[in-house]
Amino acid sequence: MFINLIRLGLLGIPFFIWPGMDTRQPKLFMALVFSLILGVFAFHKGYFKAYNNIWILLFLAFIPINFLLSPRVAVKIADIQVASWVLQAFLYILIFFLAHVALGSYQFSGDDKEKVLKAMVWVGAIMTLYAAAQWFGFEQFFKGAQGGHYATCGTLGTPNLLAPFLAMIIPVALYFRKYIQSALMIIVVFLCSSQVGYGAMIVSLIFLVGTKSKILAIAMSSLFIILFLSLSIGFFTSSKIHNFIGGGTGSSRFPEWSQMIKDVKDPVLVKGGSKQYAFTGYGLGSFKYLYHSQHNNDWLESHNDYIELFYNTGLIGLSLFLIGVGFFIKQCFPLDRLSAHLLASFICVMVAAGGVFVLQQGAYIFYLLVFTGLLNQKRGVVA
Repeated sequence: MFINLIRLGLLGIPFFIWPGMDTRQPKLFMALVFSLILGVFAFHKGYFKAYNNIWILLFLAFIPINFLLSPRVAVKIADIQVASWVLQAFLYILIFFLAHVALGSYQFSGDDKEKVLKAMVWVGAIMTLYAAAQWFGFEQFFKGAQGGHYATCGTLGTPNLLAPFLAMIIPVALYFRKYIQSALMIIVVFLCSSQVGYGAMIVSLIFLVGTKSKILAIAMSSLFIILFLSLSIGFFTSSKIHNFIGGGTGSSRFPEWSQMIKDVKDPVLVKGGSKQYAFTGYGLGSFKYLYHSQHNNDWLESHNDYIELFYNTGLIGLSLFLIGVGFFIKQCFPLDRLSAHLLASFICVMVAAGGVFVLQQGAYIFYLLVFTGLLNQKRGVVA
């Protein structure tokens, strides 16, 4: 039952849509539903084990403090104060955390793992074929925000969300030696023209190749350093590299990120004077409402989950989260073949989170929960 629920979520969430809604909200809703069901089912069966990632627990414990120290925003309906969005965002996180612990505590058999991971590969293959059809101009169901058809987005809404999604499935397909499917997914990632997708895929594959031997680890580490330095230097010295990394001459991504960081550091006007929120942030989930209204633009997401988390939870929240992620990765070592491929997929998503808001998307979140659950199988406690 538990495995079938996971497979159903993996197969259904990326394709779930609802008439009259955008492509994102229904998927987030279904991810919450499946996560809650898995968590409650694990409670019913007594699957839960001890959880030893103290940094993630401290992050969760920090959120109530984040709420208490965040600015009070007067949003009223019929003169009645609307409940804070911090509590809604916190509820989402708790539901996903419940599923994270449930999946990490469940004892997957070898057959269970194969069933779950093959469901991901099937989703990747179907999404690839659909996206390829869109690239050739065949579309019926989806339209862009301005009424035009998106060229290559699958069912995820935009090419920037499709590319990292396929990229994170490629290591899983390679684990099963599905080389044709993997090659097709790589091609579609490039057809998406998403710099974030390219980067996340390349970094994850470099990591994966580096896990094969010590010599390859040295070679891939050297390649990564060379690429990183070349792009970093080229960003400031070459207009072509600058435009490629920045998304083109019309992209405002980097200036907006600078403004977001500046907003956290600078005092803001509140009732009775001005105040800074650099250490505890403006409140979980606040970016969508406060940054948009303060700067009168259409940035409802920061297109960088780490900067948005910094805006929402300040230095303390971001630090706890990043240390928790680092602790989890450290606990994954030493790697066997399966865990190397799973960790490559995990790293792919975490890299993509630095350029697009993947950690706020239902399909990505549910897949990440499964990746972390399977990676936790080597230990007696949940990392």
